[in-house]
Amino acid sequence: NGVTWISCSSGTTLSLKRAAWTGSEFVATGVDGKVVRSTDGVTWALQASPYDLPSTSTQIDLNDLVWTDTGGSLVVVGTKGLITTSP
Repeated sequence: NGVTWISCSSGTTLSLKRAAWTGSEFVATGVDGKVVRSTDGVTWALQASPYDLPSTSTQIDLNDLVWTDTGGSLVVVGTKGLITTSP
């Protein structure tokens, strides 16, 4: 309703930058390649991501994402010129 808010655990302590609705679930992306998913917006689970690298590696942040209804995929942009899609 936009008036009452519930604090939820995302499964990560790192910052999340954007969230999108795919028609069946929420997906959020953020710092150090983190990706979390939720079907209800309350219970979130950390999702494996090829950009979630060990801290000794070069960090890649996932800065924005959008769901494409026509293509049925997520498009994510990030640092170092990253553009990637997920079916």
